[in-house]
Amino acid sequence: MAAATADNLAVLGFSDILNQNVAEREYSPARLRMPCIYWVWNCIPPADACVDSDKLETAWRAAALEHPIYATIFALDDTSEGFLQVVLRNPTFSIQQITTKDGNMTAAHIPAMRPRPKWTKASPRHMLTICTNVATGQVACRFDICHTLYCTNVPCPGCHETSAVR
Repeated sequence: MAAATADNLAVLGFSDILNQNVAEREYSPARLRMPCIYWVWNCIPPADACVDSDKLETAWRAAALEHPIYATIFALDDTSEGFLQVVLRNPTFSIQQITTKDGNMTAAHIPAMRPRPKWTKASPRHMLTICTNVATGQVACRFDICHTLYCTNVPCPGCHETSAVR
């Protein structure tokens, strides 16, 4: 990999490339047992109010732009045994809104049943799914995150098959 300069970072669409120090390497994402995980939250509004899923999406996009971790991909460093934290200049944020009309199903059930997203090699591996149950008004969110390292076109050993680039 060529040395990071202002010129080649701009051409590649990166805003920064950070070498990870020895302590950070010990917590390398490739060393995690389960690098792809998700969390589900129920959104509970104040009394006599409802959760506006469009406003929730707008708020998430604004918050994600403020935090570089949501614009980060990881790659092996060819010059050492560590890895590079690559911060993308203009990242895309994966957000999906889904709805259900099944009054027997809570909004939290829907995101928990969804398959893991298919990640691309050059995009941040984070996805927010907002599920609204129109019959009950309930809203839940699922946040998927994957910090696998990529070696050429395949994930490194120990990474989930669902995050493979094919």
